[in-house]
Amino acid sequence: MQALARALNFRAKIILALLLAGLLPSGAILTLDMARFEASVRRSVESQLHQASDAKGAMLEAWFANLLTVAGSLAENPFVIAAMMDLERGAEQLGRSGSRPVNEARLRERYQIQADRTRDASPDALDRWMRLDVAARRLQDLYVSGNPRPLGEKQALEDAGDGSRYSAGHRKYHPFLRNYLKDFGFYDIFLIEPQAGSIVYSVFKETDFGTSLFDGPYSGTAFGRAAQAIVRNAGSDPFLVTDFAPYEPSYNAHAAFILMPLRQDGTLVGILAFQIPIEPLNDILRRPIAGFATSDGFLVGADRLLRSVPLKDQSLEVGSPVDGDIVEAALARDEGVMRGANYAGDDVLAAFRPVAIPGMTWAIVSEISSDEAYADLRAGLRAAGMTAGGAAGLIVIAGLLTAIWLLRPIRRLSEDMHGIAVRSVGALKEASGSAIEAAEKMVVTAEETSRQSQVVKENSGHAATNVADVASAVEQMSASAQEVVQGVVRTTGFMEEVTRKAESARTSLTDLEKVTHRIRGVASHIDGIAKQTDLLALNAAIEAARAGEAGRGFSVVAEEVRKLAAMTTRSTGEIAAEVQAVVGAVERNVVMIREMTSVMERVRDQAQVMSVTALEQGDVSARIASRMADTAQRVAIVDHSIAGVGSASAEAASTATGLMDQMADVDAASMDLDTAIGTFVERVRRL
Repeated sequence: MQALARALNFRAKIILALLLAGLLPSGAILTLDMARFEASVRRSVESQLHQASDAKGAMLEAWFANLLTVAGSLAENPFVIAAMMDLERGAEQLGRSGSRPVNEARLRERYQIQADRTRDASPDALDRWMRLDVAARRLQDLYVSGNPRPLGEKQALEDAGDGSRYSAGHRKYHPFLRNYLKDFGFYDIFLIEPQAGSIVYSVFKETDFGTSLFDGPYSGTAFGRAAQAIVRNAGSDPFLVTDFAPYEPSYNAHAAFILMPLRQDGTLVGILAFQIPIEPLNDILRRPIAGFATSDGFLVGADRLLRSVPLKDQSLEVGSPVDGDIVEAALARDEGVMRGANYAGDDVLAAFRPVAIPGMTWAIVSEISSDEAYADLRAGLRAAGMTAGGAAGLIVIAGLLTAIWLLRPIRRLSEDMHGIAVRSVGALKEASGSAIEAAEKMVVTAEETSRQSQVVKENSGHAATNVADVASAVEQMSASAQEVVQGVVRTTGFMEEVTRKAESARTSLTDLEKVTHRIRGVASHIDGIAKQTDLLALNAAIEAARAGEAGRGFSVVAEEVRKLAAMTTRSTGEIAAEVQAVVGAVERNVVMIREMTSVMERVRDQAQVMSVTALEQGDVSARIASRMADTAQRVAIVDHSIAGVGSASAEAASTATGLMDQMADVDAASMDLDTAIGTFVERVRRL
């Protein structure tokens, strides 16, 4: 993380900080909202599925209650009780004497068809089924094997035409019971006499018609055991319901029955039975759940066998085994909703609940595909993701624009600082150039002064020699006046030359004085520039501190500039001190040259007087000698002063050279400052 922070520039850090400040809260809020949305959708789907399961259970319970009501109403109908008694007596009469013999071959043929169509029929099934008493054989011969209607439509026959009492009763009661079956959707309706348990009537006339449920071929079925229980209890139970179980007369398809006692004057006179239809069960359990195309439902028993056929798998049938996590959960607890594998291994969301039907342990399972159940969730999450992507894009754009807006003042400040620095460095360079130029001029002037002082020194030496010669001539003046006059003339010429040289030296020293004053002004100007540079460097250091980490490099450069400015201030102070010393020396030389010039002028005047009063040479020779001695002394003084001027000039030249070197340092420092400021501005421009 630290390496990444170091690798990022200030601009990237600002943009990254703004983006994180926008994206992290938005991401957290989006995550929480999506979690809440997901939980809400899941609760909504589960609630909808649970409500649908409850509704199906309620409908199934209501439908079954209605079946019991319809069955009970029919069981209390006197017409049905009369039918029970008449058909029982008719069957009994057929058992004693029939109107025509039984066609055994035709009856066996019908049972052969039954055996062929019955799933998992045992090898002895046909013989076992045909162990019928006389009444059963004659009833089946009349209304099953001898029924001219095709298989599956035997209920259409109302009278076998044999003239028997049974057929007369059948013709009377069959249309009513058949219509009742159609109206209420039963699979079949049975009338069972209580003495032998014989089925004396059924609407569809299957192979159980006429057989005994007490000792006949189907006495061991759930249907037979229920009939036996009602007779055994003398009809004390208002009804009995058998669960779905294989039933051979229906080709071993699973069948369920409702049995109700028929009473007359409190006495059990028969049993009214109904085969429960499966289609209404399927219709209820297959009812679609609004908004879900993959919704399905089924009824499962405690034996993990189907009690209805799922819509999505028509290859199954009632009695098919089913398993899976959902089936286990449905049978293990009262109700709930769960996601898991159904009986087919499909990933589904299922709701389950028990069904309150007397004597039954059934559970309803309502399911929908998990993909469809959470389709809205996935669509919502996709929409949320797209919205989040759009929001993130807007945040990125806003972050970039905000970063540009925030960095704009820093850029403007850098441009302003760059302008100030350029102007300051330019002024510093200009002042440095002026100082160097003045120093160069001072060197030239000092060298010229040194040369002139050397000339004056040489001339003063000549003057001393001439004075000595004059003194010698004065001593010999008495010998030859002409020689004195000639010596005076030569002395006058020499004095005039000395006067001219002294005047030239005075002029040069005056110029040197002016130059030293200018040097002092330049040094003062450089000192002011150095102080201004120090102030600018201080301001730059303050601005760099405000810029933070990005301004640390510039702060170091500004500190170095301040150090160079301080060094420049000290150097200019030293230059000013040296220049001041030169000025003092020059001023003293000027005073001495002026005195020497005055003396030379007096010597010249005296020589002129001597040339005029050559004849008086003898009288004043003593005075001339004295004056010549004084002149020699003053010439020595001039010679000494000229030597001091030469030394001062050399020192001034050396100081000027040092000033030039220091100005070169100042110029180099200004270049470094310009480079540092340029680097800082370039870094800020990259923000």
